[in-house]
Amino acid sequence: MKDVLLVNWDSYPNFASGGVYTWEKALIEKMSDWKFTVMNFLSNSNSNGSYSVPPNVRSVIELPIYGTNRYEEFYNDRSKLLPKIMRTRSSDIEDQFVPLFRAWISNTISGNFDTGAFMDQTYQLHQFFQRYDAKKCLEHVSAWETFCECISADPIYRHMPMKTALSTFQTFQRSGQLLSIEIQR
Repeated sequence: MKDVLLVNWDSYPNFASGGVYTWEKALIEKMSDWKFTVMNFLSNSNSNGSYSVPPNVRSVIELPIYGTNRYEEFYNDRSKLLPKIMRTRSSDIEDQFVPLFRAWISNTISGNFDTGAFMDQTYQLHQFFQRYDAKKCLEHVSAWETFCECISADPIYRHMPMKTALSTFQTFQRSGQLLSIEIQR
């Protein structure tokens, strides 16, 4: 059986209208020999949380993009959250997270972007965030300093205005937090 991760924004199965919803619903129903994990980014706090999905949908991951900073905050099972927060110390951030984050940022903004390295870096960050708190790491002063070092070293991005740099950093923070999501296989 083949696995598919279907990534949405305000669509199937939470918003039962529109062309994208209709297309995704038909796709999933007609591909009954495939197993789907649906990740739905939710910008609307009034999204429908009551829906039915066919048996080939393994899980639906609803990820609110406003009003929450940790994926675990949105779900009732918060049993792993406090231990992750408590075990994430500054030394872990400095010694383990910062080198991974530096490599990820540097490669991402590089004119010589390396797809293979990016996949490895993203997976290493994902593995790290299974044990340590992503929010605490990404909001640590070292994350900002590392980001600033990376853009300052880049011939194009070093000319970025501070307001744009801050927005870009926040995008990296949000993207990094997504890596903490544990997807069941």
